[in-house]
Amino acid sequence: DVVKTADKTADAKVGDTITYTIKVKNDGNVTLTNVKVDDDKTGLHEEIAELAVGETKTFTTEYTITEDDLLTGSFTNTAKAEADDPTKDDDTKVTDQDDETVTTEEMNAHIKVEKTADVTSGLEVGDEVTYTIVVTNDGNVTLYNVAVVDGKTGLNESIDVLAVDEVKTYTTQHVISEEDLIAGEFVNTATADGKDPKNNIVHGEDEETVTTIVAGASIDVVKTADKTADAKVGDT
Repeated sequence: DVVKTADKTADAKVGDTITYTIKVKNDGNVTLTNVKVDDDKTGLHEEIAELAVGETKTFTTEYTITEDDLLTGSFTNTAKAEADDPTKDDDTKVTDQDDETVTTEEMNAHIKVEKTADVTSGLEVGDEVTYTIVVTNDGNVTLYNVAVVDGKTGLNESIDVLAVDEVKTYTTQHVISEEDLIAGEFVNTATADGKDPKNNIVHGEDEETVTTIVAGASIDVVKTADKTADAKVGDT
């Protein structure tokens, strides 16, 4: 008789280590010999030379949850035991097996974009603003072919693979124009678009607004004459 249990059976995350306990019991009425216990997916391979009636042997083995398991939604593996059947003259075996299924947390593909400016107010024409753009994979699966774009500053970067919790940082600049001054502000958005392992689009964005000084339209006229007194008829 084989009984297999796991220390965690639900909401497993990528990287979690599952510890299995495998109990092998001789529940017949004759001694068993040449007992082999296997769990191929965890690499467990044990041998018991002799297992007396009613005797139980216990083994532990471990498995680490992968991203493939997360995409599947579960991980199932089987423990098997076989022994020579002493009541038979041929190579007949007595066998049993037990499997255990561990379900994973749901796939959550997500990307976060955080954009900040080194100065956000009081800007004049010709001032340069430097933006810092931080892109983080804050989901639980790897992202692929991520494009990081800030169209108004010309930033266009690509990330082939962005692992879970991985962070990429970029800087880009914009010079305040007269149009920005007239508008009173300059607003631009950084975006990040990639694909999850199932080829779904994952999108993130963040915008930043910087304000300028107040635009003031003004004109000044100063008039002078080359002669201001004692002018005669005919003087120019």
